[in-house]
Amino acid sequence: KMKQKHINYLISIIVLQISSILFAQNALLIEHNGEPGQLEETIMNDDEQHDVYVLQADKVYLQRTKINTDRSIAIIGEVPSEGQHPATIQPFPNDDGSSGFIGWPTVNVEAQGENIEVALRNLLLNGASVDGSFSIGGAVTARGTEEKIIIDHCVLTNYEYVQMLALGTDTDFHFTNSVAKSNSAQPGQQFWGGLLWGGGSWMGTMDTVIIQNSSIMNMTGE
Repeated sequence: KMKQKHINYLISIIVLQISSILFAQNALLIEHNGEPGQLEETIMNDDEQHDVYVLQADKVYLQRTKINTDRSIAIIGEVPSEGQHPATIQPFPNDDGSSGFIGWPTVNVEAQGENIEVALRNLLLNGASVDGSFSIGGAVTARGTEEKIIIDHCVLTNYEYVQMLALGTDTDFHFTNSVAKSNSAQPGQQFWGGLLWGGGSWMGTMDTVIIQNSSIMNMTGE
């Protein structure tokens, strides 16, 4: 009973967070149609440039290529009902079986702006393609200036190397109430991988890093 009360409390907090965000910002519900590419095409071709994109619980959004954004966006999953899984984002291969995630690094979202915020909340992010033929590198890359990346109440799994990468300048990373697990780095890459890379040298620089109330497990690298 205590465990169920705790779960109900956490769900109520998430609902309040999502409700406050949706009330304050311009939101679009992406009604799942099962078509691969629906997620990135909706966001990148959005003439109204919504601030928040809401994904339906218990649905798998199949992604063909990365989302490039030079503006602030939040991708938020609906709170699942009992017996449902969270809104899921998963790669889908091209018609010839190859990966459509081109360039390096291969990620779900790449931020390319100045003073923008990219938030992922209440999602299951599966880096392995649905047919198991490939995994993309990570979830988010920051390539701009003074960007903030927020991953909250998410599960990140089956990515190839690094879930969050800093390639820009003075990036903030907030990884909270989440789980990162089971990356698939290949032999010979034992020092390359993990939750987060950055901090200068050939990578970008970071200003603030917060990792709170989260678990990191079965990861190769740092």
